[in-house]
Amino acid sequence: MIVQIIFRELNLEDIPRIYEISSKIWDGDDYVPNIIEEWLEDKKCYNYAVINKDGIKNQLIAFGRIKILSSDLFWFEGGRVDPEYQKQGIGKKMMDFSLNYAKEH
Repeated sequence: MIVQIIFRELNLEDIPRIYEISSKIWDGDDYVPNIIEEWLEDKKCYNYAVINKDGIKNQLIAFGRIKILSSDLFWFEGGRVDPEYQKQGIGKKMMDFSLNYAKEH
């Protein structure tokens, strides 16, 4: 099944879902829950949510962070996809989104 997604900026209300997704990966030992609030305060980066338009209305199913290092270099980090939605091309769409964002900024 192809999941229809949209991208939007992460916000504080997303933190519980970020914790939930992070608990399902890296054997529950993910670093993101320890720094997500700091990330959200950092306005030099773009922290984004991937939202499932199908199924549970507006459910966050993945997230990532883009840091522009220079005019021709960016860093993608913290990319996480809920295991229930893995193997559906969402990670690739996140990379494409990140690349396009970096080109525009």
